Amino acid sequence: MKITKVDAFFLRVPLGRRVADSFNATDHVGMPGVRLFTDTGLMGTGFTTTLGSGDDLIRDAIDRYYAPVLLGRDPFYVKQLWHEIYWSSLHWVGRQGITTMAMAAVDTALWDLMAKAMEQPLWRVLGGAKEKKIKTYNTDGGWLNKSVDDMVSHMKRIIDQGWTGVKMKVGLPDPR
Repeated sequence: MKITKVDAFFLRVPLGRRVADSFNATDHVGMPGVRLFTDTGLMGTGFTTTLGSGDDLIRDAIDRYYAPVLLGRDPFYVKQLWHEIYWSSLHWVGRQGITTMAMAAVDTALWDLMAKAMEQPLWRVLGGAKEKKIKTYNTDGGWLNKSVDDMVSHMKRIIDQGWTGVKMKVGLPDPR
């Protein structure tokens, strides 16, 4: 199996409300992603998320720098491909932010593609155990642009939905 096409893209998902942390405020979430197509007809998809800015830069990093590394390659060599992308020319630009987020989308798409080729769920390909439950938490509980009353009310709704863990921001809207 060989990768024949790399299709990087981004979506903007409206939140229906405004949220803010100490650095950003937005009314939508960005979802940069990539689809990897193969000569067998299979396609793997991977996403990352932003608070709505830089999505085009992540897409461009995939298109301009990571796609040439991936084209014509066997996606089952995921660790080798990750290594080559990590040490590509973008390595010298930075190993955080845009480059790491672009790598995450590509990495996820490669694993998705392998799971589909193996006709197995991804959790099994990654060595997971279905019997074991993984605790998760909701990260939408507290934003710095909410009043204390609004935040408490929102947290209660999240807990009523069945979440046993929540994440909330503390502090002031201005980090200084």
